[in-house]
Amino acid sequence: MASFQRLYQLLDLPAAELNAAVEALLNTSRLAANDPMPSRSALIPKRLSQLSWLGLSHASLVALEPHVTVLPERTQLNINTASAQALSASVPGLDLAMAQQMVAQRERDPFKNLRDAGRMVPGVAAQLTDEAHGVRSRFFEVRGRLRLDDTVIEERSLVVRNALNVRVLWRERMARP
Repeated sequence: MASFQRLYQLLDLPAAELNAAVEALLNTSRLAANDPMPSRSALIPKRLSQLSWLGLSHASLVALEPHVTVLPERTQLNINTASAQALSASVPGLDLAMAQQMVAQRERDPFKNLRDAGRMVPGVAAQLTDEAHGVRSRFFEVRGRLRLDDTVIEERSLVVRNALNVRVLWRERMARP
């Protein structure tokens, strides 16, 4: 929650909207776990766009899209792929300028472990924890585009890799004229 609050602040988004969404998510979870009757609440979102079910505005979703991915389980933030804003939001004491320097550094030479990143920003090295941060990912978003004459079909999928097993979690197709 603290990371999302910092991200909302960095992106100049309304904190009240985030607080209401968190309350809606907690309420949904409580009802689903304890209410034997069919749920009157929203389903748990599986994609960023579905966070609108919890009250996030279209403008907020557009602002969050480059920085946030909804995944089916809690994961570490990959410091080799995260935006500067996501890095700054996830590491207390890491300002946006230093996060941008981390992004520039990893473009030249990706971090092999958290110690590499910690050497670059020694003041916040202790805040880079194995629980919250990592240098690898198991989840990947794959995008593709097929064009046939005047028709364009775009597809976006979320895949998960476990060892050599790769599985598609969801796929979404959009046709464009």
